[in-house]
Amino acid sequence: METQETQFDFEFNSFGNKRKLFTRSQWREKGRMVDARDVDAVKIITTNAGHQLRLFSFEQTVER
Repeated sequence: METQETQFDFEFNSFGNKRKLFTRSQWREKGRMVDARDVDAVKIITTNAGHQLRLFSFEQTVER
């Protein structure tokens, strides 16, 4: 029985650096679901408007 490795293409930010962290909705657009609580986010960014963006890594997701 063959096993297939899932290859995931990451996006690049405006500086040309590879992005590895995405929000829940961005992972959902990529066909993955975040399997972690909000407090387990890899990084939390607070915007100028005071909103918090929780970023999750590929390892915290599962295939939908």
